[in-house]
Amino acid sequence: MSSRKYKCLTIAKKKKLIEKVEEGEEKSDVAKEFEIPQSTLSTIIKHAAQTAVVQKKTTEGEYLHLEEILVIWLRGQKYFICDIFRLP
Repeated sequence: MSSRKYKCLTIAKKKKLIEKVEEGEEKSDVAKEFEIPQSTLSTIIKHAAQTAVVQKKTTEGEYLHLEEILVIWLRGQKYFICDIFRLP
């Protein structure tokens, strides 16, 4: 069993990582800077186009406050529905 801790990179960090590689920095140096294995870096670069699509989908809406309240309400409804149907 591996004792290595997994590190979750945000989309912004992945974007910065990809930019550094595209600017010509060595992949090994970028991997060390972000404290990730080179294989993870290669995977991120391989899926760079997919990351760009996700980035576009995560823009803020026009009614940010309303959206935050809606998320809170939806979370409450989830637990209410689970109680009614005895779902886990």
